[in-house]
Parts: sequence; structure tokens; C-alpha cells
Amino acid sequence: MKLQQILLEMPAREPCPHCGHLVADWFREWYESESEQPMIYKGEKKAADCPHCHLGVKLAVIVGKADPIVPILARSRTAAENWVLQQKAGIYRNLNHFLQSNDPAAPDYRNYTFRA
Repeated sequence: MKLQQILLEMPAREPCPHCGHLVADWFREWYESESEQPMIYKGEKKAADCPHCHLGVKLAVIVGKADPIVPILARSRTAAENWVLQQKAGIYRNLNHFLQSNDPAAPDYRNYTFRA
């Protein structure tokens, strides 16, 4: 599957299949693009984590439970910072500024533990 096709099929405003929290944006972009995003798509090689309960999810057209034996991958602070600088340039100074903003997607990640 090509990365461009994955980008078009990412879910938004979907509840976590584990805890039921509605997540405004699952931020697939906060995983390293070429190396990690294809692995978390469909949760077959790695799983994304819910920003609330941190259990593994697959990010396909809809959000589903990942197989419990699939390793869970936290979002990358570097990828998230880069996303803010590229996609929200002129609006937010950095990731922390975005996370403290009134953006509808920010509250889900205010207490999130990113990996380096």
C-alpha cells in the first residue's frame, strides 16, 4: 500500500475501541512517515496507541483494536513538532503551543507521553 493512499484513508473523530473516548484526530502524521506510518496502518506490524488509554489500535479506514501481540508504538515528538511547523506555521510556535491551544484536536494530547 502506498503512503499516499494511507494518508487518504486515515480516520478522524473516531472513538477508541478500547476506552470509548472520542479522539478528534488520531494524528497518524505524528509517526515517522516512511518508516512507521505503513507499519501502523491496519495494525498488523505495529499498533498506534490511544492518547487516553494507551492501548493498541489499528488506524485504517476506521479505528479498531489491534491484535494484543502487536507492539504498540507511541507518537514521535520530533514528527509532531515537524507537523506543527509545517501544517500550522504562523498559527502555533511549536508543539507545546499547539497542545495548549483551543484547537479541537489538542486536548486529546495535552498529557500524552511522546517518545523522542
